[in-house]
Amino acid sequence: MVQADLETLREIKRKIDLIEEAARQMKTLGAGVPAVEKNAQCVLSAVYVLKFGISDILDIQD
Repeated sequence: MVQADLETLREIKRKIDLIEEAARQMKTLGAGVPAVEKNAQCVLSAVYVLKFGISDILDIQD
Protein backbone atom coordinates (compact mmCIF):
# COMPACT_ATOMS: atom_id res chain seq x y z
CA MET A 1 0.00 0.00 0.00
CA VAL A 2 1.29 3.47 -0.86
CA GLN A 3 2.48 5.61 2.09
CA ALA A 4 0.04 8.40 1.16
CA ASP A 5 -2.82 5.90 1.39
CA LEU A 6 -1.66 4.80 4.84
CA GLU A 7 -1.50 8.40 6.02
CA THR A 8 -5.04 8.96 4.74
CA LEU A 9 -6.23 5.87 6.60
CA ARG A 10 -4.49 7.04 9.77
CA GLU A 11 -6.24 10.41 9.49
CA ILE A 12 -9.56 8.65 8.96
CA LYS A 13 -8.89 6.55 12.05
CA ARG A 14 -8.15 9.67 14.10
CA LYS A 15 -11.45 11.21 12.96
CA ILE A 16 -13.33 8.01 13.79
CA ASP A 17 -11.75 8.04 17.25
CA LEU A 18 -12.94 11.63 17.76
CA ILE A 19 -16.47 10.68 16.72
CA GLU A 20 -16.39 7.72 19.09
CA GLU A 21 -15.28 9.88 22.00
CA ALA A 22 -17.97 12.46 21.27
CA ALA A 23 -20.66 9.75 21.07
CA ARG A 24 -19.50 8.25 24.38
CA GLN A 25 -19.64 11.67 26.02
CA MET A 26 -23.11 12.28 24.57
CA LYS A 27 -24.29 8.93 25.90
CA THR A 28 -22.94 9.78 29.36
CA LEU A 29 -24.39 13.29 29.34
CA GLY A 30 -27.72 11.99 28.08
CA ALA A 31 -28.00 9.22 30.66
CA GLY A 32 -31.64 8.86 31.59
CA VAL A 33 -32.86 10.41 28.33
CA PRO A 34 -33.88 7.42 26.21
CA ALA A 35 -33.70 9.23 22.86
CA VAL A 36 -30.14 10.42 23.53
CA GLU A 37 -29.01 7.06 24.90
CA LYS A 38 -30.47 5.17 21.94
CA ASN A 39 -29.12 7.51 19.28
CA ALA A 40 -25.68 7.69 20.88
CA GLN A 41 -25.61 3.89 20.85
CA CYS A 42 -26.55 3.91 17.17
CA VAL A 43 -23.64 6.26 16.45
CA LEU A 44 -21.31 4.00 18.43
CA SER A 45 -22.52 1.03 16.38
CA ALA A 46 -21.71 2.88 13.17
CA VAL A 47 -18.30 3.83 14.57
CA TYR A 48 -17.62 0.17 15.32
CA VAL A 49 -18.29 -0.75 11.69
CA LEU A 50 -16.06 2.08 10.45
CA LYS A 51 -13.25 1.09 12.81
CA PHE A 52 -13.50 -2.53 11.76
CA GLY A 53 -12.61 -1.75 8.16
CA ILE A 54 -9.94 0.86 8.86
CA SER A 55 -8.22 -0.60 11.92
CA ASP A 56 -7.77 -4.02 10.36
CA ILE A 57 -5.96 -2.56 7.37
CA LEU A 58 -3.72 -0.41 9.56
CA ASP A 59 -2.96 -3.29 11.92
CA ILE A 60 -1.79 -5.43 9.03
CA GLN A 61 0.33 -2.61 7.57
CA ASP A 62 1.88 -1.57 10.90
